[in-house]
Amino acid sequence: MFIVDPAKIKSPQIPDAGDPTVTVWCNRQGALGALSHIVDKEHWLHILGVASFKLDFLRNAVLAVPWIGAIAEVIKDEFQSTVWPTFLQIQGFEVLHASAVIGARGVVAFCAPSETGKSTLAYGLGLRGYPVWADDAVVLDFLPHVIQTVALPFFVRLRSSSALHYGYTETETTGGRVRCEGYRMENALPIMAICLLERAQTLADNRFVRIERLNAREALLRVLDHAIYFGRQDQGRKRRMMQQYLSLLGQVPVFEVCVANGLERLPFVLNEVEQRIVAG
Repeated sequence: MFIVDPAKIKSPQIPDAGDPTVTVWCNRQGALGALSHIVDKEHWLHILGVASFKLDFLRNAVLAVPWIGAIAEVIKDEFQSTVWPTFLQIQGFEVLHASAVIGARGVVAFCAPSETGKSTLAYGLGLRGYPVWADDAVVLDFLPHVIQTVALPFFVRLRSSSALHYGYTETETTGGRVRCEGYRMENALPIMAICLLERAQTLADNRFVRIERLNAREALLRVLDHAIYFGRQDQGRKRRMMQQYLSLLGQVPVFEVCVANGLERLPFVLNEVEQRIVAG
């Protein structure tokens, strides 16, 4: 697994977002963020403003063509968090946009849109003795008798407000974030639970967190909202993806975790999540 910046590799023209052969991803604000397509049998993933990535299966590599002005650190982050997981998804794994920690019986994944607090929650649990397993991408490997998560290199990225809460200084933040080197204890571990993280201004009875277990039918579409994949055009791969997620939800509990806004409430949220899910 490696990333190359090849001066002689020419990226194809950025495709039209309205082309039915192109898959489009938007950011939380609804703005266009990335495009993927196949050109002359080559798989390309364009992260707008960062780089165009060619997924080279013969060389087991990702080749990056940086956009003008792109920062090398940002290119590496996109490779680790999005591009390499997408590469693996094409080859048969499933990938969730999630952070994760190692709980008492396996990995607990926290799925949420960007800036919802999944990295903040995982980092806080890490300080309580539950090692952070992933930040942004949880890769699932479907074996005959177990569904496990595969270890990937990663950084934990905390927004400045969360970093300050955890004791970092303003001078330690870069671009409003702190990047903490991830660490790894195993190559693969079973998946223990999936949490769908949501934020709310207030909760009933002045609670700081509400945790509810969902049945598989309720969870399916909501979990699929957090799936990372290359495209929708391959019908065979699409069917396999659905089958594997149905298998996942038949074996792994899914919880809705609704958290009241405010970092001052975080210790109470960590207590509840630890006791009811992670330490179980």
